[in-house]
Parts: sequence; structure tokens; C-alpha cells
Amino acid sequence: MTLDTARFMLDPSRAQRRGDTGERDLLVNFLEFQRDTLLWKLNSLTREQLTATHTPSGMSLLGLLKHLAYVERSWFQIRLLGRPLTVPWRAGDPGGDFRIEPNETPDAVLAFYVREVEESRRILADAPSLDARAAKGGAAAHAPLDSRPHDRGDGPPLRPRRLHARVYGRSDRRVAATQADAPGGPCVRADTPPAPLLRAGPVRRR
Repeated sequence: MTLDTARFMLDPSRAQRRGDTGERDLLVNFLEFQRDTLLWKLNSLTREQLTATHTPSGMSLLGLLKHLAYVERSWFQIRLLGRPLTVPWRAGDPGGDFRIEPNETPDAVLAFYVREVEESRRILADAPSLDARAAKGGAAAHAPLDSRPHDRGDGPPLRPRRLHARVYGRSDRRVAATQADAPGGPCVRADTPPAPLLRAGPVRRR
């Protein structure tokens, strides 16, 4: 059985959406392109391929998907809105966001990721501007963004949340390794674009 991720892509053609619609649309489109690219890369892979590890850290493609679900939660729900939620690296389990438990299925991890992304989209759509900041001390966590004292917030503005898109590029190396191990050799799709130029470095959790 393989994982069907294509049905959750906003733009199955992966045509990078650019236009003269302003900074906000440009950044949102870039983030959505990265999300679509990740789903496109994972589509039709088996559990064995998704959980295969090719690095000393033991990171897998499915583990990366799980990690990015928590990244979505961390940036938008916890850091921006101050919701009393948790992520593994702040709950005494620094590797839990990448670890796939024996009873976790690809479909379950995908569903978790989709839920977190959908909530991120809702929060972003409600934000009055990219300069929206978390309320001081996490107060009014569930209040509408446009009713909160952004000018007195002590957290970072919404704008930097686009930067976590660089983490999506980490799937390139894992997919390449998975394809190299496939029966019959590499199985790179004919329309695979060049990998984005992202600097390699440690994963910085937020």
C-alpha cells in the first residue's frame, strides 16, 4: 500500500505562483509551494520507503512529515497565538517529532500534518498583516488576531514564519536516497526540478 498525498495539494501542477499582488501573497504562495512540493515528493511511496533511514540521525521521510506538522503548530498556534499546546522538543522528548512509533501509520501521520497545515492557513488568513505579533505573555491566546494588542506584543512578527519553508527542502536528500535504493535503481520522476539551493545545517526547532 502506498501513501496518497496528491489529493491534499493545492496546486497539483506545482506551477510556482507568482504575481504582482504584494509581499503577503508572494510569501504565502512560496510557503504553499513548499508544502505542495513535500506532498508531491511523498506521493505513492510505500511505508518501507517512507520509514527508511539514510543518515546517522535516523531521520526518515515520514519522520520529516511528522516534524513539519509540529513545526506548523509551533510557529502559528504556540508562538503566534500563545495556545497552551506542546511539541515534543519542549516536553522532554527532543527526538519525538521525528520518531515514528511502531503503531503509527503513514496515513495517520499525513492526517496529523494536514490538520496542522489547515489550522495554520486559517490563522494566517485571519492575520491583519504580516507584522502581527504574539500578545505579551501569550495573553488573549484565542482572541481574533485583529482584536489583540499587536503593537505591544513581545513575540516575533508573523513575517518570519515563512522561513520554516527552508526545512521542506530537507526532503530532497531523503527522497534522493530512497529513490537510489528502489528496485532497478533510481526512479526520479521525469519532471523533477533541480533541488533548491538550501544551506545544510542542524535542524533548529522553534
